[in-house]
Amino acid sequence: MPMGRALALGLVTLMLAARPGTAAAQVCAYAANAGDGTVSLIDTGTNTATLAITVGAAPHGVAVVKRGSSTAQIYVANSGESSVSVIDTSTQTAPTKITVESGPEDIAVLPDGSTAYVSHPDSGKVSVIDTASGTPTTTVDVGGKPMGLAASPDGKMVYVTDASNKQIVLIDTKSNTTTGTPFQTGGSPDTQPVDVAVTSDGTQVYVSSNRVVVIATSSGLAVAALQLQAQTQTHGITITPDHATALLAVQDATGGSLVNIATDPSKRTFPLPVAALGPNAVPIGVAAASDSKTAYVSDSAASSVDVVDITTNSMTRSIPVGSNPQGVAIVSVATGCGTMPTPTATAIATCVGDCNGNGVVGINELVIGVNIALDLTPASACVAFQDQGGMVTISQLIKGVNNALNGCPA
Repeated sequence: MPMGRALALGLVTLMLAARPGTAAAQVCAYAANAGDGTVSLIDTGTNTATLAITVGAAPHGVAVVKRGSSTAQIYVANSGESSVSVIDTSTQTAPTKITVESGPEDIAVLPDGSTAYVSHPDSGKVSVIDTASGTPTTTVDVGGKPMGLAASPDGKMVYVTDASNKQIVLIDTKSNTTTGTPFQTGGSPDTQPVDVAVTSDGTQVYVSSNRVVVIATSSGLAVAALQLQAQTQTHGITITPDHATALLAVQDATGGSLVNIATDPSKRTFPLPVAALGPNAVPIGVAAASDSKTAYVSDSAASSVDVVDITTNSMTRSIPVGSNPQGVAIVSVATGCGTMPTPTATAIATCVGDCNGNGVVGINELVIGVNIALDLTPASACVAFQDQGGMVTISQLIKGVNNALNGCPA
């Protein structure tokens, strides 16, 4: 066997042996695109969109359903029809729709994954879904205009923003009825509550209502009202997994931004730190990665999901997705985040392994090829390794190593 081929086989074998036999789990972001009826799937390791999953009309809210160690599902509220699509993360398809009240807006799931709650602004109701069977069990009449929802950490309560009456309605999850006195969010006539997040200890809720109202759940009274710039329109709000920061998507006269609010009042600085997303940005949904250092924010105007470094309050990347993205959710998926559509035969590179098209195959490009073959990296990272069928095979890897040893074909 020629020395070059022996080296090629040895290198490929060594690299494959150094990798696990099965693909590692990947952390995926799901963004609902109201403009085209799809959900964009994003690989957060590479910050690239890998798939567009067809769901229902005008999808808005997105939530993760995970029961123990079972495969996660993604629930998607299709506001343009009376349904919730269920994405199976093992196949990254949405084969199931659950019929609910008209105009579903947002979704909250109890921490044990057993039950999903779906808001319906038009009817003033919240649908309750048993996730094990995928069937609605009842509806809760909360009145007004229910928008955002959040479940308490102990799963005993769901908090619902009522935009019409400027209040937070409480749902007892045992009886699935409203309970207690609604929390008043107050403010001027334009401060309608649209979204809500709960702290990890369940003692406070943060309400997005053209300002940020912090309410003690024990008393139902506001303990802080954080003012923003004039003519600010607020959207999604979330709290990072480390519980240190509340993140709020806002739009004002200067453009769109993500506001960073320390949950510890002694660590808050004013004016509140913001990450600018652009003068024309319209940020809607926000989700924080598990490291609490990165956020993913949908920009409905740009049809993108913006990646924000929470530690520096700066946007690091804008990922093109479908039309008019709304809600965003993040979850670890054992089978990975999918791959980009394979290129046609005319797109196959003349020099296998030359990812950047500079006429040279480097060791870093060989590693990328192996990782693609093992489904550890999306195929979009280097189409130059793909064969006529869009596959990255051992034969293609050997060709790449030979090109690295002997140079690209003339």
